[in-house]
Amino acid sequence: VRVTVLDKNDVAPTWDPGQSWKFKISEEAPPNTVVTVLKAYDPDTIGTLTYTLVPNHHHHDHHHHHPHPHHHHHHHHRRPDNRGESSADDDDDDDDDDDDDDDEGTQSQFKLHPTTGQLRLAEALDRETKERYVLRVRADDGLQHRDIVLNIQSLGREEDP
Repeated sequence: VRVTVLDKNDVAPTWDPGQSWKFKISEEAPPNTVVTVLKAYDPDTIGTLTYTLVPNHHHHDHHHHHPHPHHHHHHHHRRPDNRGESSADDDDDDDDDDDDDDDEGTQSQFKLHPTTGQLRLAEALDRETKERYVLRVRADDGLQHRDIVLNIQSLGREEDP
């Protein structure tokens, strides 16, 4: 079977593979401090990519029907107890960024410019409240999108390198 693709947009945007998505910010950084400028590439697009912050809630978004195989480590596939209690609980180690579910605050803490990809602080970080922020960022070309997850750590004054 030969399928001819007529420049249909079928390539999702890609994020720079060499980029590390971990950032450290001093809790003394004032609002509007630029954390980073995100840049994704989209081979298909003549137009622009749109960058958005995606709320990290753990229900999967239903308006996109292409499955993301890597998200589906749900924890209700406990095996029957034939391997003993203790080992059944060991499979949770792979996703340590699900440990804080209070991510509503995270969105309001950061501002992402939809076209330039510039990520800034909306307000100063308060280390007392939260030391680590997990942000999901989506690059969308109108049809396809791809998400990455940023880890932002807030540094207190006392931890000078």
